[in-house]
Amino acid sequence: MSLDSLEKELYRKNSDILKRRNVSRAREESRKDLNGEEEVPAVWQEMKNKSDFLTDVSVPPESSEGKRNVFKKAVFFAVALLVFIVFVVMFLIFSGSGNNGRNSISFSIDGPKEVNRGVPFEMTVNVHNQLDALIGNAVLSFNLPSGIVYLNALGGSKSLVEESIGDIGAGSLAKKTFKFLPVGGENSLLKISAKLVYTSGGKARFEAGEAKEVLIRGSGIKLEVKKPEFLLQGSTFEFEVSYKNTSDFGFPEVVLEARYPTSFKFVSASLAPDSLNSWWQLGALESGSTGRVQIKGSFDGGVDARLNIPVVIYARFSGQNYELANDVVNLEIAPSPINLKIFVNNQENYVARIGDSLNYSIQYQNNSGIALADLVVKATPTGELFDQSTLNTNGLIDYRDGSIIWNASQASALKLLSPGASGEVNFSIKLKQQFPIRRMNDKNFYLRVNIEIDSPSVPYYLSAAKTKSSASLETKVAGLVFFDAQAFYRDALSGIVNTGKIPLQVGKATDFTVHWVIKNFSTDIKNVSVKSVLRSGVLWTGIVKSNIDSKPIYNERTGEVVWNIDKKIQATTGVISDPVEAVFQIRVTPNQNDIGQTMVFLGESLFTAIDDFTGLEILRSDTALDSTLPDDRTIGQGSGAVMP
Repeated sequence: MSLDSLEKELYRKNSDILKRRNVSRAREESRKDLNGEEEVPAVWQEMKNKSDFLTDVSVPPESSEGKRNVFKKAVFFAVALLVFIVFVVMFLIFSGSGNNGRNSISFSIDGPKEVNRGVPFEMTVNVHNQLDALIGNAVLSFNLPSGIVYLNALGGSKSLVEESIGDIGAGSLAKKTFKFLPVGGENSLLKISAKLVYTSGGKARFEAGEAKEVLIRGSGIKLEVKKPEFLLQGSTFEFEVSYKNTSDFGFPEVVLEARYPTSFKFVSASLAPDSLNSWWQLGALESGSTGRVQIKGSFDGGVDARLNIPVVIYARFSGQNYELANDVVNLEIAPSPINLKIFVNNQENYVARIGDSLNYSIQYQNNSGIALADLVVKATPTGELFDQSTLNTNGLIDYRDGSIIWNASQASALKLLSPGASGEVNFSIKLKQQFPIRRMNDKNFYLRVNIEIDSPSVPYYLSAAKTKSSASLETKVAGLVFFDAQAFYRDALSGIVNTGKIPLQVGKATDFTVHWVIKNFSTDIKNVSVKSVLRSGVLWTGIVKSNIDSKPIYNERTGEVVWNIDKKIQATTGVISDPVEAVFQIRVTPNQNDIGQTMVFLGESLFTAIDDFTGLEILRSDTALDSTLPDDRTIGQGSGAVMP
């Protein structure tokens, strides 16, 4: 049923009800007139009329017709409500679409879809105020992924960029350009998100945003490494690093780094390095420009080892390096055609000591697969502690560098060495009696012997002028420690006053000061400890001094004096600087059994420590101290016998 039909039906029903009410009222008035009753007041009559309307028998409340009337009213209300809701929704829709038109904020990002790694690119943000009012306090922000950095005017990089663009007038267009650097992995797709936050009407805060995806292609600089097919242990080799700017951008500064392992020994380079033999400042690199660096070195990492040298090229912006490309020099280590071994005093890990006699044995074996003719062996001892005047060998000595050379004239086996055959040459040399210490840094001495062997015979698989092999042996020299225990009666320098009888007398107490002195020469030492025991008739007075933090401690129960030093004692202590020293006082009272004899008042002093350079334990001792007082020259050097 339509709305018009529904409305007409409702009006018709109301008219019928009114007609019936009027008929009922007329009938009632007629009955009153006929019966001669008094006139009913108007108010009561009106109430009666209303009651008649409600209870008119012609329209009962619970009749089916009444129910239909209620249902029709509900339908009418629901339809009206639906029309109202539709009207509101349409109003909101048309109102919102209007804001996206000439009454809105237009926000967009312009920038490349693809970039090269390490090549800066720009993105421009466009903000068009299409509102009829000014927008204020506009702040633009970028949220950058890890593979994109923002290059600001002060240098460095940021992952979150915020910049105020102030107020934008009605109808105005604002543009802002930002420079970014792609440093993520090749072929990575990264999303850059931008957001504009602003106020409108002076109070409310609004946002507008957009995201832009950028694909990082290959690096702007191409890096290549040329290297040998394989490497011989101990041999010198060369590899080449070449680079080319394949982008349209001119890099203002480029840096090359080679990360050497400890087994690689740098020899030279075609371009002098700027730092640590591994950094090159290559300067500007224009579009299409190329360059190369040749690096020469040797490898000494064992027969079964591999050599890996990472090579990295950086672009430098505002004082900061950004990695553009990298490669790795991977080299397989081929077995040496001539195996070399060297021993000193029949050991590979011998620890030498000052004044030692060292016997070196050099053993060689032909692993090339062919006979090697006219071999030459050269050994060069290097180290300040070698006493060249004691060198003993059947080889030829080159006194310019102290090297020793053997050929077929000195060792007949070197004339022709068959496949698998081996041989040996020897020399001996002594070490100096003293360490050449002149500065505080003169410490941790070691000995080195470099060995080379070569032959003009070359196996087919080697592209070389001769077959060559090399090796070296480093030998550490243990440190030297002097420990001295001394006793004094007159000891003004210590600041301790001793009293009593000299020579000693039975029953009379006499004081002495005991000094423990440590001099350390060429290596740092740790875990230092000194111990001794007080003999019978000797007391600890409690007076003790030291020129370091720790002092000797006395144990009454055991009679033991112990001096534990927690900190390391540095090399050259007591040589360049003052020695480490502790002083303590004891009180000696002889008894009848000591008459006519020398009285021992402190037992043997034992010194222990660990050599921090070699790891060896150091053991020293000094004899017991007695009444002869050999270190105290202020009194006559008597027998030290105790008097009655």
